[in-house]
Amino acid sequence: MCRIAVAVEEKALSFPDEERCSTNEHMNSYTKLLTDMVNADFEIDEEYKAVILLNSLTKEEYETFTLTLINERKFLNYNEVSTALVNYEVRRQDRLSSSGSTTVEALAIRGKSSNRKGKDD
Repeated sequence: MCRIAVAVEEKALSFPDEERCSTNEHMNSYTKLLTDMVNADFEIDEEYKAVILLNSLTKEEYETFTLTLINERKFLNYNEVSTALVNYEVRRQDRLSSSGSTTVEALAIRGKSSNRKGKDD
């Protein structure tokens, strides 16, 4: 049983295995990892779960999120961190989808104004 626990902890410390995946896929993989740890009788406290999750995120995309989340906290709770991550990702996806449509609308409006200017000259 000890070998299994060591293997599971090693996997936890090197999580994630995948290069790039959606936050939903990442959370599913992480939940599976936590389940494997529990099944191996590996006790995991809430803060350790949260720390592993935060460390598994790419720095380029989530550094500000992580720093904001841990700022002035004395304790990390896994449920709070995972909920905050999902909410952050939903807001980020909304911004990405709305910024694309705003750009298209801005280009369309700009195109109309430049066409009118050309006709008046």
